[in-house]
Amino acid sequence: TFDDSKQADYDIVVGADGKVANATVAQSSGFQRLDEAVINCIVRKLVFNPGTVDGVPQNGASARIPITYKLE
Repeated sequence: TFDDSKQADYDIVVGADGKVANATVAQSSGFQRLDEAVINCIVRKLVFNPGTVDGVPQNGASARIPITYKLE
């Protein structure tokens, strides 16, 4: 059968300012241009509340962002 969905995973590191300091492809969508566009969007658009220690924002919090693509 035809599988009409695909998951890709993107790893990020968040800076003390809440902006994405680094983003990489952990599991490709299978399309390099799509992965590059997603990384570009993640770095330019996403902002997070940074991790803190004793109320002081810290560099280096990390997360994995899963994205499921589905053909309809």
